[in-house]
Amino acid sequence: MVMRAPSARVIREQTIRRSRFVGIVCPFSFQMDIKGLVRELEEAYPRANHYCWAWRISHPREDGNASDAGEPSGTAGRPIQHALAGSGLTQAAVVVVRYFGGIKLGVRGLIEAYGGTAALALEGVEPELLEVCGLLHLELPYDRADVFRHWWTKQGYSPEVLLWEYSESITLQAPLPVTDYTAWEAFRETLAPHGSLTWSLGEERLRRTPRMDG
Repeated sequence: MVMRAPSARVIREQTIRRSRFVGIVCPFSFQMDIKGLVRELEEAYPRANHYCWAWRISHPREDGNASDAGEPSGTAGRPIQHALAGSGLTQAAVVVVRYFGGIKLGVRGLIEAYGGTAALALEGVEPELLEVCGLLHLELPYDRADVFRHWWTKQGYSPEVLLWEYSESITLQAPLPVTDYTAWEAFRETLAPHGSLTWSLGEERLRRTPRMDG
């Protein structure tokens, strides 16, 4: 499955009835700690009144969470979460920082302010397309290189992701989607019917998809 994820942080802000709202979209993964991210943003935006957030991941499992961070229940974290889900992005966290301007916004006003600021920041994201891939390491004779290249592009993969090294034989590295392992196994038998290649598959993790339509 190909996933859309932020490739870098995006920051957008707006002022609503004298309150300053800053929306920050960050790449996020299951190894990361949302509390650590919030602490970092507390240092970057000191003396703010609220640091509300939501995050969403799709690998290694579907998961997510949100926090109102002191705002009335359901007025901050949930609207941010809805904006994130509506964007279609995953492996992402959104933090909205609020500097209170002295005018209360009410429940509806808070929902619109937090959700709107999150959406504003999410609109600025240039997504990268990720897919769970193993890293294919392959050594093969020169006369089989074009055969492999033809199969690779026929699968719909970009040749630009192939890393070639040339010596007595050819070695290459390529991100191979786990969903296409069966196709690789079938092709491998025709690529080297006499066992004239060496190969291995490295760690499976999210990588930029090799697909040309990605």
